[in-house]
Amino acid sequence: MLRNYFKIAFKVLLRRKFFTFVSLFAISFTLVVLMVVVALVDSTFGPQAPETRLDRTIGIFGAQLRGPESRISGLAGYRLLDTCARGLPGVEAESFFTSFGTATCFKDDAAIKLSLRRTDGAYWRILDFDYLEGGPLTDEDERNANMVAVISASTRQKLFDGAGRWKVDRH
Repeated sequence: MLRNYFKIAFKVLLRRKFFTFVSLFAISFTLVVLMVVVALVDSTFGPQAPETRLDRTIGIFGAQLRGPESRISGLAGYRLLDTCARGLPGVEAESFFTSFGTATCFKDDAAIKLSLRRTDGAYWRILDFDYLEGGPLTDEDERNANMVAVISASTRQKLFDGAGRWKVDRH
């Protein structure tokens, strides 16, 4: 019985070829546009690794110092956050990090611009990072003030692919 329904539908579609083409094209085009819009919205507003738990986070981005005749505003630095915001009540896990800065590495007399962010050990446990080799900054590294760098795959490719010495110049 289902086979007969498909036969009849196919014969009707063959009778009105232009109408069939317009209908199928319009339906296909509409679906493609909807899929693209949904993909753009998802990539813009949806959580992406490593920041998959953004619905459970709070951010402190600015600080302001006010006096009777003056006011100074700016980004909240790591030390300010560490001294004033550490130990908030009801917090499951807390981490502080700075906004992205720039660092310039020199390899074989070529300058390589990199993004730099200072963090603490909890940052790497809260977010979902995949490590190609090695591991994250630990609490022990933080306590001992060890100079640890966690680098991305693209930075590893830029810095360690070929031979040559390099040094870091922080801004």
